[in-house]
Amino acid sequence: MDLSCAILHADEKLAGKLQKYMERIPALQCCGVFSNPVEALNQYYKKKVEVYFVGISQVQEGEIGGMDFARLLDAYTRVVFIADTERYAAECFRLDALDYLTEDADFPTFYQAVSKAVRWFSMSKAGDVEETLVDKEKSVASKVLSVKTGNRIMRLELEAVSYIEGCGDYVKVYCKHVDKPILSLCSLKFLEELLPPDKFVRVHRSYIVRLDGVSVIEEGSLTVEQKELPIGTSYRKRLQECVSRLTVGMC
Repeated sequence: MDLSCAILHADEKLAGKLQKYMERIPALQCCGVFSNPVEALNQYYKKKVEVYFVGISQVQEGEIGGMDFARLLDAYTRVVFIADTERYAAECFRLDALDYLTEDADFPTFYQAVSKAVRWFSMSKAGDVEETLVDKEKSVASKVLSVKTGNRIMRLELEAVSYIEGCGDYVKVYCKHVDKPILSLCSLKFLEELLPPDKFVRVHRSYIVRLDGVSVIEEGSLTVEQKELPIGTSYRKRLQECVSRLTVGMC
């Protein structure tokens, strides 16, 4: 599948690096490289762009910034934001960003973002992506978990998350049908506060589980996706409350 792409970034050197990355991927057809949002918009309405790589930087009041530019694009265009740090990630994903990369992203990281775009458009053309952009913006906060891993921010579908293990300053996020956990620099408590309490519960100082993924509950342990995890004494009452609606209670 070929995708039409364009770049908007105030830093010409960085834009040049992204363009070279594009040239290494046959599936990408570059429609233009811009540093001025107004010029980029003028060209955008003349030629369809499926994936736009948009830089985020400080702008003067009254000027069009990267996120302002993204809001002006049609729903069929997917946006990959590029920023100096991850501090804009949450707001960008509220705009339904396809991906979010930091400026030091290497080619393999860039390629992963492109692969995500190819998958998205393949699904869309097959009729599997039916939600409108507005619907996604309303539901994204409750359906997606954003975690920082390496030099990129990943969006994980909550339905795919089986359980999360705390490892000091890091967490390991275990997902369905994925062999290796996703390692992220944050605390388990931080994620506990982000996750919807009706879907996830902390069962141990080192574990959070997705409730509908629990298949067996015993006196001191439970099973999630064929993995037996311990139940901490201080978390047992909370777990009991979460499963109290079940016909069979805890042993």
